[in-house]
Amino acid sequence: MFCEAKRPWIVAMTAHAMRGDREECLEVRMNDYIGKPVRVEALIEALKN
Repeated sequence: MFCEAKRPWIVAMTAHAMRGDREECLEVRMNDYIGKPVRVEALIEALKN
């Protein structure tokens, strides 16, 4: 198991966002979720975390 400090930052990205996709991705410990079309501002915010 990875130490939290060394764990990679995972941002889920999908083109066909369905209701509940974000929650499902976060439930399996992805760090963030953004849908397509990607807004540059949303991507920057996801990576800042």
